[in-house]
Amino acid sequence: MKKLESKDVYCLKELLESYNIDVTCWGKGCAKTADHLLSELHDNEAILVISESGKLLKKTEVVRSSIYYNDQNSGKLYRLAEERQVFSDGRERRRDSKSRAVFEKMRPDEIPEQAMLRGIREELGVVGDIILTYVKTGRYYGDSISYPGLRSEKILYTFEAIFSDEQFKPDGYIEIQPDKTTYFGWVIQE
Repeated sequence: MKKLESKDVYCLKELLESYNIDVTCWGKGCAKTADHLLSELHDNEAILVISESGKLLKKTEVVRSSIYYNDQNSGKLYRLAEERQVFSDGRERRRDSKSRAVFEKMRPDEIPEQAMLRGIREELGVVGDIILTYVKTGRYYGDSISYPGLRSEKILYTFEAIFSDEQFKPDGYIEIQPDKTTYFGWVIQE
């Protein structure tokens, strides 16, 4: 995460509070901080708009993928799952193991397939050709898990990917970022 000016975070918090969004619980439990939101805004991964009902709304376009590996030797099909995220302050966030493995916010200059391939390569560090299949597009509107009190609208592009023998790491993958470390592991599909 980039180093941002404290006055920028202060202005963002003032804006949020003017829409009755309590940021005192941010940065606790599963919630991200105002610094995280400001970074998303600066990186053009999200925008804040006023909804028709007059509420502040965070809008994003997100790609997500289920990732599989078919072990030809054993005949087993594996699915990758995000096991947990550990924030730099020690907080831990776990996702449902049935959730898709990789989520990535799109950049304004990307099409969904490009964003998904970038996300897989950045988060898992895999190289080579990735077999990627588009599944569907959907929309989510509701409360933000990462930013409690802030409404969220997401356009979700869903994909499936299949890894080759060279891309498959039986022990999983670790993505290290300045603010958090994310752990991914394989589960056998029944």
